[in-house]
Amino acid sequence: MLLHTKNKLLGLSLIACLGLMTSAQAGRIGPVVPQAEPAHSSGFGGWNLDNVDVKVTDLDYKIVGSFDKTDGSYIGTAADGNMQVGDTFESDIYDTTDTSGSVLIHLHGKNWPVGEPSGIKIMNHTDPTATISRNRPASCLMTTSFLEGTYLDSDNPVETKCNSDFQTHKRFKLNMLPSMVDGVASGYGKGVNLTFNVEAEDGTRRYTLLHKINNYTGKRLDGYKVELGFVGPDGNFTKASQTGADIRFSIGEGENIVDGVTTDIWGAEDLASFSHGLFGPQTFEEPIPHFPTDGFFDSRSAGFYVDLNDTTKDVIASTGPLPSNYAALPVPHGAVASQFGDWLTNAWAPKGIFWDDDNDPTTDAVLMAFWGDRGDGNYTWMKGDRDDFQEVTALDLASWASSPVHAVDVIEDVLNLGLTYIVEVGDISTFPASKFTVRITPSVAADQTEPGYVGNTPKPLSDYLSSAGTVEIDPSPEFTIGNEIRVIVADKDLMATETLDVNVSVGPDNVWKLITLTRINERAVFTANLLTTAGIAGITDDGNISVEEGSVVTVSYFDADNGTENDVTVTATTTASTEPLTPSVTPPVNNDTSKGIFSTMDNVSLFAMIFGFLVLGGLIARRKLAKS
Repeated sequence: MLLHTKNKLLGLSLIACLGLMTSAQAGRIGPVVPQAEPAHSSGFGGWNLDNVDVKVTDLDYKIVGSFDKTDGSYIGTAADGNMQVGDTFESDIYDTTDTSGSVLIHLHGKNWPVGEPSGIKIMNHTDPTATISRNRPASCLMTTSFLEGTYLDSDNPVETKCNSDFQTHKRFKLNMLPSMVDGVASGYGKGVNLTFNVEAEDGTRRYTLLHKINNYTGKRLDGYKVELGFVGPDGNFTKASQTGADIRFSIGEGENIVDGVTTDIWGAEDLASFSHGLFGPQTFEEPIPHFPTDGFFDSRSAGFYVDLNDTTKDVIASTGPLPSNYAALPVPHGAVASQFGDWLTNAWAPKGIFWDDDNDPTTDAVLMAFWGDRGDGNYTWMKGDRDDFQEVTALDLASWASSPVHAVDVIEDVLNLGLTYIVEVGDISTFPASKFTVRITPSVAADQTEPGYVGNTPKPLSDYLSSAGTVEIDPSPEFTIGNEIRVIVADKDLMATETLDVNVSVGPDNVWKLITLTRINERAVFTANLLTTAGIAGITDDGNISVEEGSVVTVSYFDADNGTENDVTVTATTTASTEPLTPSVTPPVNNDTSKGIFSTMDNVSLFAMIFGFLVLGGLIARRKLAKS
């Protein structure tokens, strides 16, 4: 196991440093100026866009709108110039200030209406010295996202802030591209510059940087470094310590005081880590834990130990991987199997089966199983308890295959490393220019062996469907009058069918109608949502159902061949109630509820999913697509 010795603050204490900064002319990131129409997001103007090209695109990243980086205004694809569902944003960050060089990073903004250009905003608290929990700075650099229920298409958009709740999309994501590592066999590649404007103010100003660096370089990586400094007119980068500028990094060591005891703001495992829902311990926040179970792959965090140069305080660098199951896993037919190895690139991202536990494609899905080596060179779907992964049973796979909220997708978060650190902006009169730069550089691993699963394509869920048709009503056995019910039919024999008629009846007189279900994915799974209202039992022509307390709704599907060449009618029922119920979804077959894993809808057609969720109550009309 790698040992990690924490760095100790040398020279002046933090308090003494802050005192010196307060007595001098301090600075902050800015000027932050009002964004031109549509003026929703604050914090525009602090991120210097000289080496950035901000685009308004569709889902295929084809340019469909325009952005003015002088005032932040932008135009979408709608006839009136507004944004619409399907519009999204991408900021290309170049190695030159005139954007004539190579694109080093794609910064993907949130899809409208969850976020907007330009992808990074500066949040300057009114009190420069203000802090939030664990003595973190109340000022931060974060993504331009908005809170669920108050997205940009609402009457009153509310943006995320530095202290917004858990899983409110605070981190901006930097996809590192092959141009950063071209020609590099091992060691550091090319650095990318994030430059920020500064202006004078009284008081000390510290910022938490909330972002991820994602490996889309085409090569395995074994670490990274982040440097603080300045880019001159010649385009060359100079570290802050070489200029005498009053600016420095912090990783929070010794900067939190709890009951008179000095502690660190973050633990060693929190500074550079992969998804906690994949690798990390159960947590116990009140009233609802962020992570009610250990991570899917490990109860230990995965990522890197990092070190802050104590002398210069302008370089943060990884020093080695955290001990975890990232490189190798305990599997059924061997002590361990080499699964991922060093930090994976996107072309080698593993596949998993995900459960959309809340029927909402905009939120994180739950990872149920992954496609990997059993330990004997054979590949299969596996799940387990982190210390003993086992093959998924045929019963589980058949259940998932017949469910519209289970899908095979890329386990993208094994590519995405979350970084957390602080920039302290001091006396800007010592700066060589009215801006500074955070420079991020990946390190290429010496071992570029591809994972074994790359040449072993996982079986699609449709392979596990049965010829015996199934019918489900959600919620059941009861639903609350006034809410929707969801009808689901799955039958392997209908792979070439796009729509399916089923008989829906409501008692006690068994009033019935034929209702058309729509196929929603590449599997033979069909669904429709039916609205229920209080009244005399009946069904309208558009499929809405009126019910009384205790009314039984029955769905019948005629299965022409149940696998034995026999025809059979399959039914499901649910009962009307006036009692409020928690909205239900198709439950998982196992008990794992690891959270925090985004999917990219690789094997399930994105456009099929869009259409499916339009059918399922118009979610896409008010929320973003399942891409973050």
